[in-house]
Amino acid sequence: VTVADVTWEWEALTDPAVTYSFYRGTIDSLRAASYDHAMIDGTQCGLAGNTATVGDAGDGVDAYYLVAARKNGSDGSLGQDSAGADRPAADPVCP
Repeated sequence: VTVADVTWEWEALTDPAVTYSFYRGTIDSLRAASYDHAMIDGTQCGLAGNTATVGDAGDGVDAYYLVAARKNGSDGSLGQDSAGADRPAADPVCP
């Protein structure tokens, strides 16, 4: 683990068939009233556990992160924004 590594943890689901997809977007996109979250890389797709470590804390980009439970080959909801609207799917999405 380096200084730039950050580990995220979320509530685990009890269904053993569920994996997780972990996505990243930029705060600048949120300031522009849009989302730009996307697949980080293949290591953040199909996560069996409820944690992810990313090495981007020192890259100078203010980011937000979203996690989706994945079952039967597709992501579940990425939740809702502060206004109660569903967040869009990631682009690109984890395979």
